Amino acid sequence: MNEELIHPLVPPLKKIAFVTLGCKVNQYETQIIRESFPPQFYGNAERHEEADIFIINTCTVTSRSDQKTRKIIRNLKKSYPNAFIVITGCYAERSAEELESMPEVDLVVGNKDKQKIAEKIHGILHGSSPLPCLPKQEDFLHSSISEFHDHTRAFVKIQEGCESFCSYCIIPYVRGPLKSKPKDIIIQESKNLIAQGTKEIVLVGIHLGQYGKEAGQAGLYPLLQDLANLEGDYRLRLTSIEIHEVTPLLIDFIASHPKMTPHLHIPLQSGEDSVLQRMNRKYTTQDFFNTCEMVRDKISYPAITTDVIVGFPGETQEQFEKTAKFCEKIGFSRMHIFPYADREGTVASQMGDKVSEEAKKRRVEMLTQIAQKSQTKYLEGFLGKTIRVLVEQQEKDRIFSGLDEHYVRVQFVGSQEQIGHFVSVKILETEKDYLKGILE
Repeated sequence: MNEELIHPLVPPLKKIAFVTLGCKVNQYETQIIRESFPPQFYGNAERHEEADIFIINTCTVTSRSDQKTRKIIRNLKKSYPNAFIVITGCYAERSAEELESMPEVDLVVGNKDKQKIAEKIHGILHGSSPLPCLPKQEDFLHSSISEFHDHTRAFVKIQEGCESFCSYCIIPYVRGPLKSKPKDIIIQESKNLIAQGTKEIVLVGIHLGQYGKEAGQAGLYPLLQDLANLEGDYRLRLTSIEIHEVTPLLIDFIASHPKMTPHLHIPLQSGEDSVLQRMNRKYTTQDFFNTCEMVRDKISYPAITTDVIVGFPGETQEQFEKTAKFCEKIGFSRMHIFPYADREGTVASQMGDKVSEEAKKRRVEMLTQIAQKSQTKYLEGFLGKTIRVLVEQQEKDRIFSGLDEHYVRVQFVGSQEQIGHFVSVKILETEKDYLKGILE
């Protein structure tokens, strides 16, 4: 045995398991937290059974999100009673005292102190013992990731905060005002990820389209110009962006630049104007329709995906039917449909004329049928075509799957070494929500 490797002051290696709930921003921030732990003292637990520490990065967008978190906490503590359980994220920011009162929880850290989690955990577990090799603790907007653990696509956070204050949304209260990551840090972070083989950079933020606006900068478009012109074989994707931020300039750039994916996720939320007003959404259905038409006029076979809330307070059956017809008219390639739920602390939670749970359930079912028809029609447009797919995972036996540039999942017979690489697939069949094809 090499005695030089043994040191009485070095604590035994602690293994950490991460549980990430909610949005892509949380997934990025989990990676930042993971990389803040020096490998001399802490390692990743490949399985929960190996973990000494659990870090749960939470979402609080709905009350169900909170319930899910509490259930996970209790189940983990029941299964692993000796584990040290840390709660962070938006639920921790919003309801720290509630979480601290849970006997299963050892540490609660809000969004503002996420970057200090490693330091806090080490201080608790090892008392006054310092961790001299701990990296400098910077805020998340001046930090970068070196890899994206267990992902073929890398999320890169470019901004924080939201000031829209939609009447149903708690996020501005737990994420704070607009803040943007310096452009040079984003560029270098993306360069590094591409150099090590990342094939897709996904830009994420709480209000992505407001990048740079709080500092009076030119905004998202100049950043995209630089990111789309880096060296390497990769593609660049935007996450959710608001309709008024889908400008002619942005549309033309996506249409003309081969590294930009022809996919826009534009939240609709309602297809009825008076409901949009009560939601404090700052556009009309005509605005939304006109922009989608412009997208389709300029971009070849674009994917337009969306979010819709049904059963918002005061939404009548007639208003809902207008939303349903509007969604049919747009023909989204995919829809995420949510029944409205009160979020304590929001304006909408104080509104009267609540829609019954039974009515919300019926409306979700009706809109889901419309969404499925639109998605099927969109998928059928790929039959007989050959598309480029980034291979992500093995489904079963020799069946592998990945995403194409339109954010469509594709299955085919492949091999393990193709994971993380582009392949060309000729599409032969459509399924409910994905395509099937053969390698070319």
